[in-house]
Amino acid sequence: MTPADSYRAGLGLGLGRASDYASLTKPGLTATSVATAVAGSLLGAGAVDGNTVALHVLIGSGLLGGGAIALNQVIERGRDAAMKRTFKRPV
Repeated sequence: MTPADSYRAGLGLGLGRASDYASLTKPGLTATSVATAVAGSLLGAGAVDGNTVALHVLIGSGLLGGGAIALNQVIERGRDAAMKRTFKRPV
């Protein structure tokens, strides 16, 4: 194996791991709740700078939502492994 092959193999491992982490946060579900939170913050910002508030809501709710979903999958991994519908979850 050449150094270039070794590098490519390591890069593939890193991308696979990043993909696993991304799937753990269930991006579709997280994006839906983040979009709702951002829309609410823009509508309710009032006299405050709405863009700054929306950016903070976007980052905060994205991290919080993704983390909560990942934690939920860790907690329920035993039950998920036993059910036919959920046995393929990443945890």
